[in-house]
Amino acid sequence: MITTTTTDLGEVWAIPSYVAAQTRTFDRTVEITRAVWDRLVMDGGILDGEDFQDRYEMLLWEAHKHTAKLGSGNRAALSVARTHKRTGRFITELTVQLPDADDPRSPVVIALATELPPVSAPSRAARIASGELIPAPRAIAAEAGIRFPVAFTRVAWEDSVAWADADNRRKGTVQDEDGRLWDVLWMTRAAIQNAPRGSQRAAVRFYRTPRDGRVRAPRPASLTVHIGPGDAGEPVITISHPTEA
Repeated sequence: MITTTTTDLGEVWAIPSYVAAQTRTFDRTVEITRAVWDRLVMDGGILDGEDFQDRYEMLLWEAHKHTAKLGSGNRAALSVARTHKRTGRFITELTVQLPDADDPRSPVVIALATELPPVSAPSRAARIASGELIPAPRAIAAEAGIRFPVAFTRVAWEDSVAWADADNRRKGTVQDEDGRLWDVLWMTRAAIQNAPRGSQRAAVRFYRTPRDGRVRAPRPASLTVHIGPGDAGEPVITISHPTEA
């Protein structure tokens, strides 16, 4: 049974864990803020889904898909596209807050991107120690022409770099993780060089064989590179997936 409750975000609709589990998404209670609920679930003019149950299940599927590879307590950006019979296609920018794995009562929270308060970012060293960031070996980065420390978010790494012998056996390919990493770093260098002077962000576009599914041929992919100060103010590079906040 879906109920309303009041939290720091005001009135939210709470989808119990057993209801969320029936959609094969989250195993936690999911709290959806009123603004999101009214805009994407209860609006009868939305053509995606026959009723509010269809629409909240679609929302859960999309949120789960975009956070499946993230660790507990993280946030993910989610762009939801819907069609309204009067206004046509529109996009709503959301943020999905994952629960704390150590607190079984903490929920998944789906809110407008502007609703959740900002969080203090952990240090780069802490993110690397926790496995949230995966550093690229300095030697491979140097071979690709990058002299600053580079680290990938786990989502970006799993999407575009990670590769094992089992993947070659399954797909009938001959690839390795170092080679995929070098390709991404080479294109990262090119993206940085082609970005406007003074830019801190750039899109990295390249081809890679997807790890999921049976596709063997390279497919287009994109990542986001951010150049900024490290823990001691030194220049560092962080490569993330476009779906990440």
